[in-house]
Amino acid sequence: MKTILSLFILIVSISVNAQDSYVKLSGGYMMFGTGDVQGYSSRVEYAKNLIKGSNTRLFVGPELAFESGTKNPKVHDPTFEEFAGTTFYHISNTVLSAKASFYPFRRVIPGFCLTAASSAGYSASSTEQAASLEPYGYEVVRRSILSFDNGFVYGYRVGGGYDLEIGNKCSAGILLELHHYNNGDFNSFWGANIAWRF
Repeated sequence: MKTILSLFILIVSISVNAQDSYVKLSGGYMMFGTGDVQGYSSRVEYAKNLIKGSNTRLFVGPELAFESGTKNPKVHDPTFEEFAGTTFYHISNTVLSAKASFYPFRRVIPGFCLTAASSAGYSASSTEQAASLEPYGYEVVRRSILSFDNGFVYGYRVGGGYDLEIGNKCSAGILLELHHYNNGDFNSFWGANIAWRF
């Protein structure tokens, strides 16, 4: 009987510890700035629970994100509206965040979480400084002069999501976030994730 009880306590303690940390992979759709530049983001996160013995959970840890977006104008034989209405823009961010995910209602809505993070990283962007239409063979093409703005960025992220357990050590979920960086960009992210707890 003592052996069975000891084995049960060991299994319970392992399962509790299995939910104290996780590694999460996320990916999804990004809208940069005012929303006219669209792209994607992929992320990897490690987090550890800081609240023990409670119905709430607070997971804190680093998250590394890769973000990229592009807006392309029509280059070959654009109409005047197509030429005047769209400019070229490309942005890529590599951002490291200190992220916190808070699960406040685990008894009622166990998978609901609120997220907040402070972020810093490197941003590389290229924009169209000027453009003209020029003849090229039998067609007219857009000729662009680009400018580049590369440098350090920092800011914050806030959001919310919902995770659904799909096994003893695995969960999948959805997430919506808003980002603000010191370069003036307000970005939004809609994505999905999968996490492994240990």
